[in-house]
Amino acid sequence: MPIEKVLLKGDVVHHCRTLEVNYQNSPYYFYLADEVNELLQQPQQFLNRLCKESFLFLCRNMAISRPIVDASALPIVKDRTQRVIAWLQETGCDEYLVEQSKVDLIRSDEIEKCGFRVWPLVYEAPRYHQLYGNFIPDLSGLDLLFNEGEQSRYFLQEAVKSSTFIESIA
Repeated sequence: MPIEKVLLKGDVVHHCRTLEVNYQNSPYYFYLADEVNELLQQPQQFLNRLCKESFLFLCRNMAISRPIVDASALPIVKDRTQRVIAWLQETGCDEYLVEQSKVDLIRSDEIEKCGFRVWPLVYEAPRYHQLYGNFIPDLSGLDLLFNEGEQSRYFLQEAVKSSTFIESIA
């Protein structure tokens, strides 16, 4: 089922309370709690809308300002390599970052023949302070934000510093 057709169900108050119980002792929870609760309480009927608003919230609070293109505005192309090419053309990009583990799923030479550069991305989950037990990598952007606040952006930047792409532009 397409994400834009997935209806949200559930008790918003319960979700807000769950976040409070789990994060009330984190350094930045109370600075962000009202905005998170407001986000969750918006009359959003579909999952894609909540995902988009959540992403924008994280970007805003991590001071990440890049152009954002709604994927639903991009052409539907079944072949993965042709999709990458079409999306690069549509968005005006000239470079494509692809996770190292996914490089074999595209035909990089074909993409580069069209004038685009393909960069394998090596990402290692940034280690940061979490409240409970052993560190859990890739938990959530909200966990990172509640625990590290405005420094979250720098943790993410550090996570990609080992990539070939970052080394080439440094």
